[in-house]
Amino acid sequence: MEIAHPSNVREAHEWKTEPKLNWNGILETANDKEPRHFDVAVFVDGKLGALAHGRVSKGKRIVRIDRIARNPSCDELKRLVVPLVVDIAMTYAQKLGAKSLKITEPMDKLVSTLIDVYNGSHELGWNSFPYEHVSIPVVS
Repeated sequence: MEIAHPSNVREAHEWKTEPKLNWNGILETANDKEPRHFDVAVFVDGKLGALAHGRVSKGKRIVRIDRIARNPSCDELKRLVVPLVVDIAMTYAQKLGAKSLKITEPMDKLVSTLIDVYNGSHELGWNSFPYEHVSIPVVS
């Protein structure tokens, strides 16, 4: 695993995923002024297998995962990417002393699993955080 960076995500442009994501744009513009991003690139046998992007709140109370994608041709990571990224984000959140991990706009089929496995709650958002998300408590 590595930190996702525009220099190591070129292969993602060839992925046939929906929605199509511009990973270079996401990574180049994320938090230019105050770096608070959470980026992960997973490689399998030297090939880019998955990417994830998120951020940390200004007060470091929340770690957010905004995007997760798997290379559709990387069957080795099928059903492993989300738990892997959530575990990495949880470890990062614990080290920061964060109180919550949020997965924004999760696919419908993942919501119940995230709730059951991680003791999360499904929330539709509010004024200061208008995104549907699953909120998972960070346990130290």
